[in-house]
Amino acid sequence: MKRILAISTLLLIPNSGLAEAPDLCAEVYLDADGSVATDDDGTTVSRFCEPTGPTPPVWAQDICCELDRDDARCVPPDANGRCRSGFTMWCEYGELIDGRVACYQPFDDACDAGYCQATFVPPAEAGGALLCCNGPCVGFDPKHPMCDGELYYCWAPYQHQSGVVECYGGEPF
Repeated sequence: MKRILAISTLLLIPNSGLAEAPDLCAEVYLDADGSVATDDDGTTVSRFCEPTGPTPPVWAQDICCELDRDDARCVPPDANGRCRSGFTMWCEYGELIDGRVACYQPFDDACDAGYCQATFVPPAEAGGALLCCNGPCVGFDPKHPMCDGELYYCWAPYQHQSGVVECYGGEPF
């Protein structure tokens, strides 16, 4: 009887290490028919992790997240490793920004794949962008998440009125 009591007590302890927290980045966009949206290589895009280049900061810890349809608001667990609200989730890559944890999904760099322009550099738009490239690149659209090409991250995108996105420069230092 004591053995059963000890086991059932362990099962009631949150974050006891008995179960892995689900990966926040594993929740991916779906196509209109409900199938997982991928690029030609089978790469998926997370609904809750921000796309970034190939070398994001490593977080590798559990986080506490409140999730809604389009957003995750995540913070580190308390000093005891517990979540005061939300769900315990795993974040492989991320960083603490203004008290919140931003989790990242790394993608190959568009410049490393040969999609960057070496000439005229227009003013960079705010932040980088996830691109779908198959010849010309276009910005990834979560409302239409299928990519007939390959997904790459661009640190300095410039979108033309036609919708084509050119990438200028690699990862900032």
